[in-house]
Amino acid sequence: MKKFGALLVSLIVFLCLFSSASAADNCQNYKSGSKVWWDGIELKPGQIGRLTIKKDTPLFKLNGEKRTLSRTLKAGEFYRIYAFKPGLLSVGGGYFVERDSRVTYQTPSKTKLEQVKQIQVCTIANKSRATFTLKDSKGISYKVYAVGSNEQKAYGSFSSSATWNSVWAGISEGDVLYKGNYKLYLQKQNSPVIADTGIQIKDYVYNASRKMMYQVPTYYIGQPDLLAIANTESSNFESADLYYVHNGQLFRVMRSGWAAIGYTTRPSTVDKLTYQTKDYNNADGVWTLNTWTLNPDNAEITLIDSQDY
Repeated sequence: MKKFGALLVSLIVFLCLFSSASAADNCQNYKSGSKVWWDGIELKPGQIGRLTIKKDTPLFKLNGEKRTLSRTLKAGEFYRIYAFKPGLLSVGGGYFVERDSRVTYQTPSKTKLEQVKQIQVCTIANKSRATFTLKDSKGISYKVYAVGSNEQKAYGSFSSSATWNSVWAGISEGDVLYKGNYKLYLQKQNSPVIADTGIQIKDYVYNASRKMMYQVPTYYIGQPDLLAIANTESSNFESADLYYVHNGQLFRVMRSGWAAIGYTTRPSTVDKLTYQTKDYNNADGVWTLNTWTLNPDNAEITLIDSQDY
């Protein structure tokens, strides 16, 4: 019986390791720009089927129960289908056709749909400027991807031609910098689905050398990890927006209506749902130890104690 138990434990460990490795290696099977083809047509993310027009049929905009005619789809045309309602098929953008004898509706295989999802995940993962693994309060792991658009790369410089990459308190000479609009995406561990959280940080200068996006790990059961996206305020002060995963969604922490907390030394976990930061006043040489508590149910962080020393 003991041998069987040991064998079972070994098998479970092996399967977990194999599953994790396979999930991590999935993107190696897809090159940048990979596409999935279905009967000669590219299968797009979100697409669930294909519509073939057999006889001319009206295309209409649906607003509640009201239909507004848009145009007539001609026999022989093909359209991608992204959703459906009873008796209706959506070609996207709120436009529908009736599902009747004038059209033929086909669906791709589950394998092809999964391939499209995997390519979408890999595309976002490969474009991610910074990627973090956050655990929620239940210990479930999620990947958070920070994907930039209109991104520029530069190095901290004293040059008179430097603009946003000029050396100052927040940038040292030679620092690796990126500037762009960064969207945050969320993916549950081992899930083929990656979600746009709707959170975007616009015109953000990310100092990669100083790791201005960073993680605040937890060591307590029932407490989520934090993601911090920081900005330099002065030679001895930073501010940061904090994020965490709760019930499968990414939330931004609020503090009495303000999103960011300020500090000289970055937050550290000192107890369950409790964090500490330090502020330094260089005018009088005084340090302040601040203690914060997080309520994950309402995304509020509260300052509960401050002590000068």
